[in-house]
Amino acid sequence: MTSQSLQDIHQDFIEEDLTQSDSIEGADATIKVLIIDAMAVLQCMKKNTMQTLSDLQDAFNKRIQNMVSGYDEVRVVFDRYMDQSLKNKTRQKRAATSVEYEIHPDMKLTMSIKDLLSASSTKKKLTFMLGEGLLEYFSRDSSIVLFVLYDTFIKGHGFQQVHTHEEADTLIPHQVLASVANGTMREIYVWSPDTDVLLPLLDLVSCGHIASPTHLKLITGKGTKKREIDVFERVQAIGYRKCQGLLGFHNFSGADWGGKFVGITKKTWANAYLKLDDNDPAIQCFKELGEGSIQSELINDELPIKVKALEHVVCHVYSSTGPTTLPSLIWEHYFDQKI
Repeated sequence: MTSQSLQDIHQDFIEEDLTQSDSIEGADATIKVLIIDAMAVLQCMKKNTMQTLSDLQDAFNKRIQNMVSGYDEVRVVFDRYMDQSLKNKTRQKRAATSVEYEIHPDMKLTMSIKDLLSASSTKKKLTFMLGEGLLEYFSRDSSIVLFVLYDTFIKGHGFQQVHTHEEADTLIPHQVLASVANGTMREIYVWSPDTDVLLPLLDLVSCGHIASPTHLKLITGKGTKKREIDVFERVQAIGYRKCQGLLGFHNFSGADWGGKFVGITKKTWANAYLKLDDNDPAIQCFKELGEGSIQSELINDELPIKVKALEHVVCHVYSSTGPTTLPSLIWEHYFDQKI
């Protein structure tokens, strides 16, 4: 997930044309909405008897059709692939191999789905093909209001906008806001196996951008581990203030595969954060980190008060009874040859 603030997403959205939901505005019954992480769907598919990309496109369309049964509004969200972006450079670093393919319907599927998706340039072309294919596939189905997001486009039947987001992680909450823009009561379900998506949804609710009687749930997991997470219930359980600090905390604490604190897993960080007192000043600092930068320069050779709250948390995570300042912590670990 990028460090882009959900406050910024909300501001970007309210400055846009809010006509995405006009075609179903004024309906008396609650509108049931499904927002789909499209690349996650593609990555879960098995090649089986598929021979060409056309076969893959047909199978993808049918998979989406099965998923949307019973919904009134559907928003299919593809990631955007930008060659020079930090996210793409990170993907390239993590990938074992990367092979570019020319994308056209008659292309033979001699490779696995994983290999097909190994290069960002290929995925970008593929999202164009699959996105346009979905719009065509559902063009004669008047029972569903469909929006497809790929590259910089937000497209529906007779509708088109552009956006500047890169990841589905931020496009999904953007589309949650789009769905509720006209005030009609909605039950919104977000389908994604990526639980990182839960964080911006918690932020939307805890900051008051989504309110009752709207229902918001995340459908995640596979097979026997598939489950629905009620976002409003999670906010109540975690607490509004802690939920507002989660985006900053998530980016600050890094990931287990890289960009991490030495010897501290994401799970350890999460447990430490949830144990913080609701009035701990570190929570406000994490909230501000999720919204933008904070002052970190020394003042009279001392850390700013907000940063000192983070210093205390970091020291406590490493040792609940040890040093309370970073220089002392570093020296102790160096002395013990832990770093």
